[in-house]
Amino acid sequence: MREAYQHVIQRYPQKARTIRTLLLKDQKFREICDDYEVAREAIEWWSRSARGDAKLRTAELEKVGGELEVEIERVLNNCV
Repeated sequence: MREAYQHVIQRYPQKARTIRTLLLKDQKFREICDDYEVAREAIEWWSRSARGDAKLRTAELEKVGGELEVEIERVLNNCV
């Protein structure tokens, strides 16, 4: 069984404890992380796809993932 929010925790392993605490206490943070998880799963799927638009879709999702990382980092930095 995969760990919930594995992509977020893999991206920020040094902040794993803070992430887990925020996931329990902060609905907005949880929603951002949910979106990030969906984006990362979609990136993995599209990166393996043979469809003609796979590279474009992957690039679009990478951009979304990057924007979500900025939001996640903002929350994490405010917790320090």
